[in-house]
Amino acid sequence: MTGLEILRLTVILIFASNAVLLTVLLTYKGLNRRRTLAHARRRSAYIAVLSQHLSASGEGVRLGKRVAEDEAFLDAVIDLRTVLVGQEASEITDLVDRYGISEQQAAKLDDSRNVGQRLRAAVALAELADESAAHVLLDHLTDKEPEIRIQCARGLARMRWTPAIGVILKQLEHETPWVRSRFADSLITFGPSATWPLIAYIKSNHRLGNRGVPTAIRTLAAIGDPEAIGPTIEILDDANDIEIQLAAVETLGVLGVGPDIYPIEKAARSEDWRLRAKASKALSGINDEAILPTLAIGLHDINWWVRRNAAGALASTLQGREILYSTILGDDAHARDAAAEALADAGEVIAARERIANGLGATRDFDLIEYVEGRKVLTT
Repeated sequence: MTGLEILRLTVILIFASNAVLLTVLLTYKGLNRRRTLAHARRRSAYIAVLSQHLSASGEGVRLGKRVAEDEAFLDAVIDLRTVLVGQEASEITDLVDRYGISEQQAAKLDDSRNVGQRLRAAVALAELADESAAHVLLDHLTDKEPEIRIQCARGLARMRWTPAIGVILKQLEHETPWVRSRFADSLITFGPSATWPLIAYIKSNHRLGNRGVPTAIRTLAAIGDPEAIGPTIEILDDANDIEIQLAAVETLGVLGVGPDIYPIEKAARSEDWRLRAKASKALSGINDEAILPTLAIGLHDINWWVRRNAAGALASTLQGREILYSTILGDDAHARDAAAEALADAGEVIAARERIANGLGATRDFDLIEYVEGRKVLTT
């Protein structure tokens, strides 16, 4: 064969193989589409039958035991379980028990040969939130697959199975940041029931360099239980790790600082600008003269975020706004800008214009407007 004939044959073989691969791909997509449509039709049919069962107070369903093996039936049950409440939800739970759905999914979760099937089972158990599967989900909180661990924690939280809280907390130290954040979401689902276990975990581990402690502290903020304010203040006052201090200040900024403001004020004078900025923000709205000197110092901080948050905190009280007005006449240009911005955000610029228009403008009103207008001209 000549070189040209070999080239032609090679090209023909390439086109032929591509045609075969394209045919196989299109056939597979067609089959997959038909399976998907068939699954959707069966799921809709199951939902209709189950809805009839619910409306007939349990007299409408006539399905064989093997129906529980159909993924479409499982999806239908999960869909109804998710949207129904009260008596209807309890009837769906009875159906889950009757057909052994939880037991079947638990068996699949224990099967280590097929990761996809195990993950599907974990998701199903999490959605069903059937307490009979609690121990299985608990066992798999240490599963080698991260997403399975996440789904198990979610399922335990959805069923409010409080014995799992301590186990989830123990896992925080050993998890990746992603899994740790998803575990925190599960703890949030438990609500106030998780508050004191979280506090106990934090107090036991915050001196040990435990990587899960900052996440646990921030979880308290998301739960929003005011019972956590006092213990969080104690943790902030006692902690030496900057990440723990930052988490504690953030949490207090959400929950409120309580009567003991000294640890927050101390944090606002920290050498770390992040802590100064967050502490200054946490002090916003506190009508206490004791914090004014600290916030006034923050107004002249080298860091923009600290100045901005300190100015915002000062603008939240009447005495603080007096400090901001006086700062506008000072020599620190950065402090003046922060003060003017905070006063504008607090509505003082609009109020000053109205007072001037009504002939009631004070000297500081004219000073504020002059400074704001001057900044606009310079910016333009």
